Amino acid sequence: MVTVPVATLTSNGRTIPLVGFGTAEFPFNSTESTEQSLGEAIAEALHLGLITSRDELFITSKLWSGDAHLELVVPAIKNSLENLGLEYLDLYLIHFPGSVKPGTGFPFKTEDIVEMDIVCVGGHGGVEMNPVWQQKKLREFCEEKGIHITAYSPLGAKGVVWGTNRVMDSQVLKEIAIAKGKTVAQLIRFLSQFIPIFFKLSELILVIFSSERTRFNA
Repeated sequence: MVTVPVATLTSNGRTIPLVGFGTAEFPFNSTESTEQSLGEAIAEALHLGLITSRDELFITSKLWSGDAHLELVVPAIKNSLENLGLEYLDLYLIHFPGSVKPGTGFPFKTEDIVEMDIVCVGGHGGVEMNPVWQQKKLREFCEEKGIHITAYSPLGAKGVVWGTNRVMDSQVLKEIAIAKGKTVAQLIRFLSQFIPIFFKLSELILVIFSSERTRFNA
């Protein structure tokens, strides 16, 4: 059985796995079907005995910026819990560091951005991070402040509007992966766990779009 390393969150002392399975859906404010599918998968895993308790999992969801308003946060959390069929979340993130007008989708316009009227609990942040965008200054700041980082799009998000091919098509990474008998994705997973050069203080979230990649990256 593979043991996933963990880190301790300074905000509450709880541990978070350093490798996660991302289930993000685009557009970003359309979380309902993703959460429902994830909830069904958790229920099936419990039924089949693949896990013995929901407590074995670390479940994160996000607050869409259109719901990042004082009167909308609790209803949004309740909606996520209902979709997931769960009683609690381990981590609840704000999707973007700001609010937009209620009902605004993605992409949003500059004039849709409004002042945030909620207070957030620090200690954790999610940013795009990969071998070609290592976020050195931000990582140094977060280390100084005791903020844990989630590295999303660690494979470069190839094929999506904000993504880049520079990670998966990197000749250097390909050569190293071939030498080790691994895929580039497996190599990055290894680096993030055991050689904290560009993922120091971070956990890795992989969003995988095919069953083949899921199997190879496991």
